[in-house]
Amino acid sequence: MENVIQFPFYVGPGPFDLGSGFSFRFADWAPDRTIPANNERYRDIPDCPRIHIIVKCRHGTEGVCGLDRGEIYRGMFGNLQWWTVDQEEPLSISPSVLCKDGCHGFIRDGKWVDA
Repeated sequence: MENVIQFPFYVGPGPFDLGSGFSFRFADWAPDRTIPANNERYRDIPDCPRIHIIVKCRHGTEGVCGLDRGEIYRGMFGNLQWWTVDQEEPLSISPSVLCKDGCHGFIRDGKWVDA
């Protein structure tokens, strides 16, 4: 079991209602460092709460938005698109969010605003 690397994301409480049929949950990046392979692989990378949000649209489609928490995470996750956190509480991010099913809007002051 020493070579096992655990998927290091934990979905937090929620969902939080954005209105208009949209909601989200935060996901934290926190590998289980009691697993030796994780401890070795991620030793220089601190845990990061609220690094992603999982947005659920009015049609039930879910997608992940990476919240920009610094260069160390941008490098680690490669091609993931990152959103700027304009405000933590209530949540505001930019740019806009485009769901897989075509829903398009902004998260501003903890609310979904159609584009």
